[in-house]
Amino acid sequence: MINKALSQFNLKSSEIDTYTTLLQIGAQPASVVAKKLDKPRTTVTVYLKKLKKEGFIRVIWKGRTQYYVPEDPKQILKNLQENKIRSMEKMDMGMRAFSTIIPELASITRTDYVLPKVTFYEGTSELKQMYKDTLTSKTEILCLSSVEDLWDLFGREYDSWYVKKRAKNQIPLMYLAKDTPIERSEIKKDKEFFRQSRLLPPELFDITNEINIYDNKVSIITIKEEKIGILIESKEIYHTMKTIFRMLWGK
Repeated sequence: MINKALSQFNLKSSEIDTYTTLLQIGAQPASVVAKKLDKPRTTVTVYLKKLKKEGFIRVIWKGRTQYYVPEDPKQILKNLQENKIRSMEKMDMGMRAFSTIIPELASITRTDYVLPKVTFYEGTSELKQMYKDTLTSKTEILCLSSVEDLWDLFGREYDSWYVKKRAKNQIPLMYLAKDTPIERSEIKKDKEFFRQSRLLPPELFDITNEINIYDNKVSIITIKEEKIGILIESKEIYHTMKTIFRMLWGK
């Protein structure tokens, strides 16, 4: 119990042993404490300095000899409470001071420099949440995918719900996929699902990801074994991926 409680104060077990030993033997020079602990004096002196810094012991002099005195546990608790109050007061002062300079900081902040935001997702449940973000799109969605692989990942029921929801929200989709019998069958539903589809030869479109390009975002989902997703919010990456998509669309 003692070790567990005192470890909350960033004390190692050896330092805790030093403090509890001092409580038992009272004020002593480092040499006596070291002998009691059966450790080198230089090592124990390091422990004692750490304990002094953390407020668990204090130093007194008797003649030319330095003695280490363990603080009374009740006094330590009182000191901790006082330190907490001072710390909170200092934090309040800092917050008030910082609030007064926000306008000045804002005036010198560079606004044309924005780091891209990258979010990772893992597992089918998280990937569904990531996938649903496309339903908020204010732009058309440019998609490279495979409906067969997507069915394997999410199931046909979820895919059917998503497609109908996107169509209801009138979010247009430009869809590139591998030329397969199933994809050819799906093309027949393009008008119903607010979609344009084009198919590429399998040898030219050998990918196992779903990529959605929309709203200055690019989402990438591995739809085979890994089942991970990356959502990138970046104007530059969005523009580059959009350009690549248009090049493929033209083929």
